[in-house]
Amino acid sequence: ISPLPPEWMADVEKVIPSPNAPGGQIRIINDPLVPAVVDSGAGGWVIFWCQSSLGFQYNIGATGLTPKSSYNVRAEGARFEVVFEDPSSADWTPIEPGVWVLFSVPTPVELDLGTFRSDANGSGGVKGVERLEAVYLYEVGTIISDSDGADVLLTPADDLNGFIVY
Repeated sequence: ISPLPPEWMADVEKVIPSPNAPGGQIRIINDPLVPAVVDSGAGGWVIFWCQSSLGFQYNIGATGLTPKSSYNVRAEGARFEVVFEDPSSADWTPIEPGVWVLFSVPTPVELDLGTFRSDANGSGGVKGVERLEAVYLYEVGTIISDSDGADVLLTPADDLNGFIVY
């Protein structure tokens, strides 16, 4: 397995060989966060492990925020059951070699990922691991909100943070 991702995986920062992970590798993804209000000047990113035995392993950062202000970070979405052997059923969808997902039965997911205070330049972030139940595909959108609860940055709807906990 090559340490460099194929060109079609533009958002993949790194590939780590791992015989226990689905597909034999762990991909570390870098997805953008976009302003909740157009032309706010804020920007951000979510770096996360696409395959994990622990849960949502993340490093979330933001720039262009109000300096020395508090921000809450959360993720919202759904989880779907996965199997690693062909279930021989039309209800299951193959998403990559050796991985099938039951998309017809979503379970809502809400994660509190922490709080940070922006620095004097308006930058800040959080990182950590949110332990989650294994044998699921999680698809979540990351949201950064100000201290009044107004959304400032979020994952674009067409680019949710998708990862498998095995």
